Amino acid sequence: MKKYFPYVLIVVTVLIGGLLLFWKGLIPLPALDKKANVVNVGKTSVVEILFKGNEYKLSYASMDPGKLVDIAKFDKTEQWQGSGSIEDNEELDEPVMALVDRDRQKTTTYLVKNYNFIDVDNIKFAVKLDSDPENAEVLNILFGDKSGTNFYRFPITNLAAGWNYYSIPKHRFFLVENEAARGTKTAVTNTATQKSALGWDKIERLQLELISRPGSKASVGVGWIRGVKEDTFDPEWNWDGKEHFLNLAHVGDGMLSLLVQNMGKGIATLKKVGGTKDFSYSSKITSLKRGNIGLFFRGDYKTGYGYYLVVGGEGTGDWSLLKFYLDDKSPKSTVLLNGQIANYEFSSNQPFWLKVTAKGNNIGAYFSLDGKDYTKLGEVNDNEFSAGGVGIAVSAGTRGYFDDFNLTQ
Repeated sequence: MKKYFPYVLIVVTVLIGGLLLFWKGLIPLPALDKKANVVNVGKTSVVEILFKGNEYKLSYASMDPGKLVDIAKFDKTEQWQGSGSIEDNEELDEPVMALVDRDRQKTTTYLVKNYNFIDVDNIKFAVKLDSDPENAEVLNILFGDKSGTNFYRFPITNLAAGWNYYSIPKHRFFLVENEAARGTKTAVTNTATQKSALGWDKIERLQLELISRPGSKASVGVGWIRGVKEDTFDPEWNWDGKEHFLNLAHVGDGMLSLLVQNMGKGIATLKKVGGTKDFSYSSKITSLKRGNIGLFFRGDYKTGYGYYLVVGGEGTGDWSLLKFYLDDKSPKSTVLLNGQIANYEFSSNQPFWLKVTAKGNNIGAYFSLDGKDYTKLGEVNDNEFSAGGVGIAVSAGTRGYFDDFNLTQ
């Protein structure tokens, strides 16, 4: 046995050494698929899936206007009652309902109006808390019958200072069957149950209630309240998910348009398009405020790196073609082309069209007032980005309408 010991020792040493090398990843296992060839080049490769279709179109004007219910816009046509006051808000560029409550007295305002929310999935609105968050106990939003005896209620108890954006699924509201029994709540479905005559198709009253904490003062501003279908944006857009950025709006003769408002990050790309290389891409735009607004292309919505064709917004005639990119590991923005449209000024009542063309390193920028006859703004060669997503871009504090998206390649 002793004479075989050196050989046994060698075999054991080889086996243990091989096992250690395997654990360290220096000896790979063969692939299960014998046809596979596994190569480790030492770094991760990023692969972009390119759009294979010849054309993509998206029109909100052609959609059912019933996808959006304007619940409350706090304009002069609405007859609000109670203790609230309608005030202009420069940040949202629209009226808000201002509520102030002291020492837990409960400030209430309400609007008597007939609503049908059967086809609504989510209730969306914005709330600005102007006081110390510790002073606001709860903000209630209620949808009920005309007398306010029966209602669906959602309490908001976690308001933060500044703007708060909400998209509340309808099923999260609780049914209170009479005012005296407010503490008795019943989970609801989208239709009336046998226990109550109040259904989402029979709403006659919208009510807002602000309750402060004892010995304190709370003040809020409630922005435009709307009801939307849950699947309106997710199937079409990639964006950071913030509820205030993408909204629907009724424009003109009641048709829908995409309302984009940047209160933070302002980029979104078309999900079904994915990545594109050589293409023509256009959209109808209406600028509602001064600030850059326009098209984003060959870009990444998560980082913002890509090309932009934007105009200066309401009250200007400016336009720019620029890129945002990494230069020696540092973000950098470079204007490739810019100029002015001498005989035109962007306004909130005049839509326009922007179009970009990209083929290889060549990029063209175009402008139109009817979506048919385009004026060439400029042309440049740049090789920073060869492919990427296409979408929209809105600078901080800016808002506008977008529609009639059209891409061909």
